[in-house]
Amino acid sequence: MLTAPILQFDAVVKTYPPNIRALRGVTLGIRAGEVTALLGANGAGKSTLARIVTGVEQPTSGSLLIDGKPVRLWRPSDANRMGIAAVHQELPLLPNLTAVENTTLGQTSQRFFAIWTATAARRRYIELARGIPNAPPPDVLVGTLSVAQRQKVAFIRALSTSPRALVVDEGTSSLSIEERQEMQAVLRRLAAERRLAVIYITHFIADALAGSDRIVALRDGALMLDKPSSQTRYADVLEILGGGPRNVGQHARPEAMMTAQPAAGARLDVEGLNCEGVAAMSFSVNAGECVGLYGPPGCGANETLRAIAGLAPHQGSLRWNGAELQGMATPKRVRRNVVYCNGDRAKNLVLQWTVGRNIGLLYLFRQPLLALAARRSAQARARAIVRDFGVVGNADEPIRNLSGGNQQKVAVARAVSVGTPMLLIGDDPTRGVDIVGRSHIHALVREATAKGAAILLYSTDPEELVTLCDRVLVLRDGTIIQQLQRPNVSVSALEGEVQGGRHARA
Repeated sequence: MLTAPILQFDAVVKTYPPNIRALRGVTLGIRAGEVTALLGANGAGKSTLARIVTGVEQPTSGSLLIDGKPVRLWRPSDANRMGIAAVHQELPLLPNLTAVENTTLGQTSQRFFAIWTATAARRRYIELARGIPNAPPPDVLVGTLSVAQRQKVAFIRALSTSPRALVVDEGTSSLSIEERQEMQAVLRRLAAERRLAVIYITHFIADALAGSDRIVALRDGALMLDKPSSQTRYADVLEILGGGPRNVGQHARPEAMMTAQPAAGARLDVEGLNCEGVAAMSFSVNAGECVGLYGPPGCGANETLRAIAGLAPHQGSLRWNGAELQGMATPKRVRRNVVYCNGDRAKNLVLQWTVGRNIGLLYLFRQPLLALAARRSAQARARAIVRDFGVVGNADEPIRNLSGGNQQKVAVARAVSVGTPMLLIGDDPTRGVDIVGRSHIHALVREATAKGAAILLYSTDPEELVTLCDRVLVLRDGTIIQQLQRPNVSVSALEGEVQGGRHARA
């Protein structure tokens, strides 16, 4: 017999000005002891539901009920008092504080007369961290951590409030397959042992099916699917996300898409690269070639990409299209069409600016005087990118109004539109983007490669590398331990190399 839901959305509608309806009468119950996976294309309303239940936003109409009683959550602190915690994709952590200090922020005000000593907070952090695979130590500065490690700190912070309900809004998007599986096990254990109600928002359909008790899917703000995971097929969810059976094929992962032969022309040559966590790394990327980087957290991939983009101190030779990049400032590298794009939208974009101004930002770096003078053409270019790339939004609205996935579409489209010769540095650029949006981004990457771009791509998703890359460099501890070349690039081969040659995935 099913228990009454802890959380209940009753005919919830959310409308944004001028007339954008993000939620269309959603009725949904979330029960204790269950992991409910929430799926949907970017802009479908997943994060809007999460913001409503965590007190960030309020519904335009309809009700949110907790334990059967209508409530109005005006701010996140209201949700916290009701026992609701969240792990968001965009992590609200302070980089100048330690991991344990971040987990105690704001908690003293919620406990009258409570005295939080450093020793007690540290003890609590260590206790909770035991249940999180490879959690960062308590005293490390958050600003020194990777996105994946910061996500784990956010998990510990959420659990430190002893919540009754936990919302994980793409909170595993930067983790490797193995880490995502471990975190899914953690969520299932917490739901079972603590009778925790979990809303698990993810763009990985396979993760949702394997790591949840129920599958809920939204499309265009409406509830389209709500059934047990054991009774749901991958194709059922894909059909809903893609908008119908006729669209499923265009979003399915292509087999062996890339067969490129390196073209003559621009080339990146990395020789003896040394930077934080990387020692004497050497490799090359040819025009018309997509080279992937893959490895466990801390493998050195992020540091390598940031060094090539000029965003981190480094030594060694970096030659692009005949020019030495070592010692060259980032704006000058951008003018040579060396473009960096990562999955951290808070760093990729200026959220207070419009979509159009964000698209024009790269051109401001490349040709500052011309970019300022050609405002009309910049707006036309922005509108074309919004239209051609299927961004849900318009060029004249603040980019913060777009869903996270649509913001990332803007960032990637901006990067690939700089012209040739181009070196595109992708640092997990599809993090938090649903399968439909990812297919759009993949199409852009393939088109740029076909036009002669040199692409260096790191991804936490090995299937993405299999789809896009001609070669993949497997990294561990800042060194290249293996190079796999198509047709030998496969998920099982990549995972096998990372796990020490044991091909753990079939």
